[in-house]
Order: sequence, then structure tokens, then C-alpha cells
Amino acid sequence: MKKGNFITSIGFIVFFVIVVSSLSILLYVKKDLTIVTNKNSYSEEYAKKENIDVKVLSNNEKINDVNIEYFSYNYVNGGIEITDYNGISETLTIPYSINNSSVVSIAKDALKKDTNLKKIVISYNLKELNEDDFKDIEIECYDYDYCRSLKENENLNVKILYDSDYRDFNYKRLEYDYNYVNNKIEITGYNGFAKNIIIPTKINGYEVNKINMTLHNVDSIYLPDTINDIDLKFTNNPYDMIFYFCLISDTIALIIVLIFNNLVKNKTNEDYFNNAPLKLCSIIYISFIFIYTFLTKLNNYDFKNSLIVILIITFIYIIINLSLVFSKKQIKDYDKKIKNIDDFIKNSLLSLDDIKEENEIIREIKDILKYSDPVSNDQTKEIEKEILDLISNGQKEDLEYWNNVKKLILKRNNICKNSK
Repeated sequence: MKKGNFITSIGFIVFFVIVVSSLSILLYVKKDLTIVTNKNSYSEEYAKKENIDVKVLSNNEKINDVNIEYFSYNYVNGGIEITDYNGISETLTIPYSINNSSVVSIAKDALKKDTNLKKIVISYNLKELNEDDFKDIEIECYDYDYCRSLKENENLNVKILYDSDYRDFNYKRLEYDYNYVNNKIEITGYNGFAKNIIIPTKINGYEVNKINMTLHNVDSIYLPDTINDIDLKFTNNPYDMIFYFCLISDTIALIIVLIFNNLVKNKTNEDYFNNAPLKLCSIIYISFIFIYTFLTKLNNYDFKNSLIVILIITFIYIIINLSLVFSKKQIKDYDKKIKNIDDFIKNSLLSLDDIKEENEIIREIKDILKYSDPVSNDQTKEIEKEILDLISNGQKEDLEYWNNVKKLILKRNNICKNSK
């Protein structure tokens, strides 16, 4: 990349960053936090006292209690094995999967710390547990092979669920910082990216009763009836984590496009025409990235999933452009070779035409040249130069001289043939 092009590209990138940042401010609409809660709750009184917008749910709108359980686990063949649990829940639902890997087993003594445990609910994925650990604990499961085998053990209390019996096996990711205070939970921070969040009723069986945190760029927060102490602060600004993710993604995409467009030359109209596929591909790619990141910011998409999509599209773009650049170089090299060989034949024939009176051997040499192999290579350069020199300096009367030229041309053609 030339120095002038490099400075221009840097200036363009800086200008782009300023424009995107300014646009983010112009399009940003500041929203006040809304507390969502149930009627006559402590949270409702707090919101009114602090002049915070509050939405009181009707009986039909009530949100089910959210209980978050955190397990220690290891990856094993076939999925995940739960190895430890530090909660105090009386009823424990073993999740269907964690991090997209099936929960297939519960290690021995994994739940022994929970002295309150009276019942566990297991999903279709579970294939193994230590039966001696659950002699005094009720096991609920749907009708599948492993559940039926547990049912046959007379030492276990197994209840087979009907399909109509709903159990939530989804693993709820713990996105909160919290402290244990007098066997209760105080939530001190939120690490997620959702605009509308729900405070859990319990974490590991411990009741959540206190909120003491600062929220950033959150539109609403649901506070359950268990909350009886609130110290809540909130801020809103356009420059959140998703904004920086979108800005960095757009900037990197722009840099990649500039790099590829500087790899090709646009000196002539023919160059512009030949580079049209690469430029069209770049326009489609950069347009997709800009629109997709804008929608990510606007709709508050999960930026981790958005990152995967952007990486896949970028990888495809790079592969396509490398293929275009490489194929263009191959075509250019081939054209150069053809031009070189055409020059050799053309110059040879022109030199022969300068000889006013032809003899039989010269006519034969012309015919051989006209039907010579059109593709040259590095191995023929020296011999082609020698042939041209001989033709330019030859005299028609010297038959032995021209026979030698003929042999060299045939030798050159054999080299081309054998190099394929």
C-alpha cells in the first residue's frame, strides 16, 4: 500500500468512527427506568417514594417465581456430569443441558451438602446417578428407559410424570453478582445485556430480599414480593457494551475492505471492469455488516450470537476475495506469458519477412513458427532470445545456419511440450 493511500485510508476510518459515534447520539432516545412489581409490594412503595416509573401487574400478568440454581460440573463422554451443589433448595430440578451440552449424570455425593433436599426432578437426558444417594429423596421423571429402571428399584421413591405435567428444565444463566447476608441474598450487580430484566425469587434456594446495585441502559426491572430492601441507581447513555461491539465490528470490516481494495490496481478502464466482482462483493459485505450491527444495537440482540454471525460472514468474504484476487493474478500471469510468446513468434516472423528472397528452409521455418506451441515458460526464455538473434543476423544462403535455427525452434517447442 502506498503512503498516500495508507494516510487516506486512516483518515477515512477516523472519519467513519466519528460519524458512527455522532449518529449513535442523534438516534439515541433516553428512557427512564421502570420498576415492574406486584400490587401492594414493598417495591411499589419504593418506586412511588423515589419518583420512579412503576408498572403494577394484574393477577393475569403476574410473573412466575424465578429460581436460579448454580451447579459445579465436569465435561464427560456424552455431555456434562454435575459434581457439586451448594444450595438449600427442598426441590431441585436438574437442567436438561448446560452451555448446550446435555446433563447426563450426577456424581456420587454431588448433592449431599443440601440437607434440605426432599425431591429432585430429572430430564430425559439423565442416564446415571448414584442410587444410594437418593434413598430418602423423591425422584420425579418422565416415562423413559432410565426412569423406568429407577422405578424398578424398591429402595427408591420414583414418581413418573405425565406428559401434561410441566417442569422447567431450562438452565438459567446466573447474570447477577450477589452476597449472602443472614441466609438471604443481596443482589449487588447485573452482568447481562438485556433491556428488561427479572430479579429471581431465589438463588440456590436462598431467598432474594435485597437489591443494592447500579443498572446501566436497562429499561425495566421486575422485583418479586420477596424484596424488602432496595438501594437502586440507574444510568442511561448511548455508549454501552453493545455500541462498542458494533463500532469495533464495523471498523474492522471497513479495514478489511480497504485492505482488499488496495491489493488491486485501478489504473485503466479495463482494471475497473476486471475488479468489478471484488468491489461488488465488498459493497454487499460492508452493507450487511453495517445493517446487522445497527439492528443488533437497535433491537438489543445477544452480541455473542451476533459476533458468531459476523465472523462467519467475514470468513466467507475473505475466502471469496482471496479467490478473486488469486484467480485475477493467475489470469494476468497467463496473459503475460501469452503476450511474451506472441511477441516471440511475431518478432521472429517479422525478421524472416525482412529477408527479400526466401529459400525452402526459411519457408519451412515460418510454417513451424506459425504452428508453434502458444504457451511459453521460464525455461524457453534463453533459447527464444537465441533464436531471435540468429534470425535477425542470418543470411539466406547459409543453409547449415538455417538448419541450426530450425533445430533450435523444434527444441524450444519440445521444452514447452515436456513442461506441461
